[in-house]
Amino acid sequence: MKILTRHQEREKALQYLYALEIQDKITVGCSPQDIIYPETLFEAESSDNYHLEIVKGVCRELERLDQIISEKAINWRINRLAAVDKNILRIAIYEILFLDDIPKAVSINEAVELAKSYGSDKSYSFINGILGKVEI
Repeated sequence: MKILTRHQEREKALQYLYALEIQDKITVGCSPQDIIYPETLFEAESSDNYHLEIVKGVCRELERLDQIISEKAINWRINRLAAVDKNILRIAIYEILFLDDIPKAVSINEAVELAKSYGSDKSYSFINGILGKVEI
């Protein structure tokens, strides 16, 4: 059994949130169980199901997270952001605001790394700029 690292847990959370987004099921109170055909996301084991904590937390706090993104992303409407970028921001802001045991710098660094892997060429600098404006 392969155990996921925290980075891999964040990747898995991003996959869940992206799936919810493209299936038009990301709403306040959404759940990983809302995804159609999620079995492809269960290839590795999690020791603490951190990815599910993130997904549930993002869904629970969706309105607040999106409001923060809208305020910090000057001249960008949230519905115009790429789904990957938007969900990377949601994950990082959720960690920054609600998970006291994770330093802000770690959340930002992880978000930048996710953006480099999954976003466009400019995603990581955009995400870094937005997250730098988020206050604890």
